Amino acid sequence: MKKILLSVLALFCAIATMSAHAQFNPSNGFQTINNTCGTFFLQGSTYYNGQGVSVGSTLPVCIAPFSIQNSSAMLAIPAKYTNASLPACSAATTGLIAIETDGAATPVYNATATGSGSVVVEVMCNGTNWTNH
Repeated sequence: MKKILLSVLALFCAIATMSAHAQFNPSNGFQTINNTCGTFFLQGSTYYNGQGVSVGSTLPVCIAPFSIQNSSAMLAIPAKYTNASLPACSAATTGLIAIETDGAATPVYNATATGSGSVVVEVMCNGTNWTNH
């Protein structure tokens, strides 16, 4: 009897110390998203990785490695965004490059990208702001 009580108490303690977090439930509707980071599942407003662990309400930023056939020449087309829809710029995304489709009429090199114009301009995340390049 003492062993049973100790087992029940240990189980209760284990359950009580578990952190509360969203749980992926494959019985509920979900969307599968395959990208260069891997497979993700969107259920409600939460994204889950391939193991069913919540990664938050936005997909992680992922930069795919290039497979270079000819290392002396490679073309890449960055994603296009309006200024308002650019991904968040932070220390984790420093160096990302994008195309801003509504750049200021006279963009200044390395100045913070402001949008509200009609100039297509390359922008780069400097760890704090998107800047004109």
